[in-house]
Amino acid sequence: MNIVFSSDKKEYNTIKKGTEILLAENDGFNQNIELFVKSQDRPEILINKRKDQIHIICREISHYYRALNYAIHHMEEDEFQYQEHVCFERNGLMLDCSRNAVFTVEKVKFLIKTLAKLGMNVLMLYTEDTYEVEGQPYFGAYRGKYTKDEIKELDAYASMFGVELVPCIQTLAHLHNALKWPGMDKIRDSADILQPEKKETYQFIEKLLSSVKENFSTNRVHLGMDEAVMLGLGNYLKENGYSVYGTSVTNGTDISTLKKNKKLAVVMGNEGQGISKDIKKELDKNVYINMNDDCESLNVAVASSIIMYEMNK
Repeated sequence: MNIVFSSDKKEYNTIKKGTEILLAENDGFNQNIELFVKSQDRPEILINKRKDQIHIICREISHYYRALNYAIHHMEEDEFQYQEHVCFERNGLMLDCSRNAVFTVEKVKFLIKTLAKLGMNVLMLYTEDTYEVEGQPYFGAYRGKYTKDEIKELDAYASMFGVELVPCIQTLAHLHNALKWPGMDKIRDSADILQPEKKETYQFIEKLLSSVKENFSTNRVHLGMDEAVMLGLGNYLKENGYSVYGTSVTNGTDISTLKKNKKLAVVMGNEGQGISKDIKKELDKNVYINMNDDCESLNVAVASSIIMYEMNK
């Protein structure tokens, strides 16, 4: 197939290689077809086929692949015209690579091709501890990770199809699998949350950012800082002079007899399961409310009120 591309040579070489990959998947594409591709500034895709010639006018590389995919699936028609307005500057999907094992490189490449066929230009790669970071040997342990070379390979492949590969990393919470290993206690607040206001924590985050900067060609990075509901309620409290108590139905110390500490945090468990195992590991003491035999337990709201009253008597 002959491709005539009215743009710079670098962009021609890029789409020529990607075009060959897509055409190899489709036996019905006539090798004698002439393909004329022209770039424009308007957010529109135009396709015009007349016998053995196809003319495509578009703005971005990913739009070209959408147009090519459309043409491939209408090759039985001798002539056709198609026009489409592009409504979004950037669109695509986020691929979660932090659930058990990571997707293989070939599977990610398949998704990149699929996005290009749809005219989408963004793939956000969500990785918590599943990418290579210098000085972090436990990243991806027993569940897999992307090496630096694999990320660079995926980034180059995405670029060929006009898809921006964007790193999505966590810099506050959702780091249970990274923080559970030996040597991470200095930067761990609670089970999956980094401890703020520590030099070691910011050095760790800097390593994460350096890794993605080195391996991704994009200038964008998505920083996850969501669902840090226990922020500042773990080791941060202890290192700042707080005692951390947890509530229990019967076990521990009667709250009414406890010697009060001005710097005290009390963790209330939920009414069904109580306090989680991870939080229990961080507690200094268990406390309970002494009740008569007719009352087994109180709901969280009432129990919290009684405990706060006792602590401020």
